[in-house]
Amino acid sequence: MDRDINTEKKDYWSAVAEKWKKGNPQRLWRIYADTLNSGLIAGCLSSSPVVDLLLKTDMFDEAFGTGLISALHAKSRRIIGIDIAHGIVNAACSRNSGIGGINADVRLMPFRPGTFDIVLSISSLDHFRTRQEIISALEETRRILKPGGTLVITMDNPMNPLVALRNMLPFSLLNSLGIVPYYVGATAGSHHLSRILENAGFRVTGAEAVMHFPRILGVALAGILDRYADRRADRLFLRFLMAFEHISRLPTRFVTGHYVAIKAVKS
Repeated sequence: MDRDINTEKKDYWSAVAEKWKKGNPQRLWRIYADTLNSGLIAGCLSSSPVVDLLLKTDMFDEAFGTGLISALHAKSRRIIGIDIAHGIVNAACSRNSGIGGINADVRLMPFRPGTFDIVLSISSLDHFRTRQEIISALEETRRILKPGGTLVITMDNPMNPLVALRNMLPFSLLNSLGIVPYYVGATAGSHHLSRILENAGFRVTGAEAVMHFPRILGVALAGILDRYADRRADRLFLRFLMAFEHISRLPTRFVTGHYVAIKAVKS
């Protein structure tokens, strides 16, 4: 592992954490994202028994949103989260009881082989610069999973035209305009990610697409409601956004979804 890259990433995400501590710029949008991801977890793990130990590969949701703790507690007796930034780990643990936090890089985790029953990776790996880093993280994830253990992973969907356009434009421009609040990097579509997982020693058991309302528009509308609307308007807006998830039943779902979601089992 390149230690310089590791230090650079720690410094970057620590700076992001400090900025978000001063005022969460996406309160309502993060409630929506956490609601959506909680439903995804419940669906992907509906047939799984309650397990002993679950790992979440970043803690941003728990540090700056409502988080996924309730959904995770429904499926595991113990929950561990990792994050590359100390500030994010500290914020997540201070806001949520029943979760252990460790400062670590997902490409080199401080766990013995076969430690976890479930690993949950919610838009964690699409912040690397290269696909090779994604592959390294998935190989490390397989190492720390028990035989037959389950991985649920989401990543930006490059088949979505808005995601593809965003990835073509300079991050500095998008960040200055407030469109992208933090760095996004390499990713893989449903078919490519499935092949990467299979090559890494997983068996893919399901794939879907989620978040079908255009994210850029949703974030903008949520920001307006954050400033001017009451909580009743919040609830109506969340119901409106969730209604778009019915699009996931259509053949075009891997074009309209902002994220691909894959469930895989360690072979």
